[in-house]
Amino acid sequence: MKDSASGSTSVSIVHISDTHGRHADLALPSAQMLIHTGDFCEDGTDAEWASFNLWLGEIKPNYRWIFVVMGNHDYKFLDGIAASDELIATLASDDRRRAFLQARLSNAVVLDNEQLTVSVGEHSELKLALFASAWNPWQSSPTHVDRVMMPGGRAVTDHDRVFEAWSSSNSPGRKAAWAPGEAFRYDELPPGIDILLTHVPPLGVFDRMPMFGSWGSSLPLLAALKRAAPRAHLFGHVHAQRGYWEKASLDGSMIGGVQYAKATNDTG
Repeated sequence: MKDSASGSTSVSIVHISDTHGRHADLALPSAQMLIHTGDFCEDGTDAEWASFNLWLGEIKPNYRWIFVVMGNHDYKFLDGIAASDELIATLASDDRRRAFLQARLSNAVVLDNEQLTVSVGEHSELKLALFASAWNPWQSSPTHVDRVMMPGGRAVTDHDRVFEAWSSSNSPGRKAAWAPGEAFRYDELPPGIDILLTHVPPLGVFDRMPMFGSWGSSLPLLAALKRAAPRAHLFGHVHAQRGYWEKASLDGSMIGGVQYAKATNDTG
């Protein structure tokens, strides 16, 4: 994105994802913007959240903005069925959940199924629109993107309890768009976004896993991308692939590529 007044590049971005508690081991360059697209935790414990927030505070002087999007491991504290009714109600409400997440990560801006427009560059009239379609606390499992798991219609985890509370406020028309056992929020993605942030990939994009083929990716997200056409999409989730694809021009061919890891958590 260019500043039309000065002709210079308007914003530099560092994107990371799936650090799984290893954030302190990172040596990151300075930039105007740092974006973390989820799974900063391994087990979703209070100690992991606190450690990550402390680290964000330490690196905060290196960035003008720090944005964080939730991943599936960040909600693993819901894997049991022990959360209070108050916490379930909080996580099922957009306003209450966003306030809860923001309070826990006070050294960043948490984006949770919402849009934010920021001024970039030296000229305030230049705007950058971001939209985050985060992992939701009611999503059931890291291996079942967009799926809700309620055997026999019964809640067996706190993820299920959040889904019961959240879905009760959704319209019949919205629910009709979901396949059986499925739920998603990609229909909220508006057109005209500069950067879309998700935790998971769209189906067929950086989602290949050894022996599994496409894994952890979303077909409804792919359909939403085709409809809304954001200028850029940042995500993580699948550890075995990383890289980038970029259009050389609006009508040009794609450049870039993908790096394959030899194993799921290979860092080589």
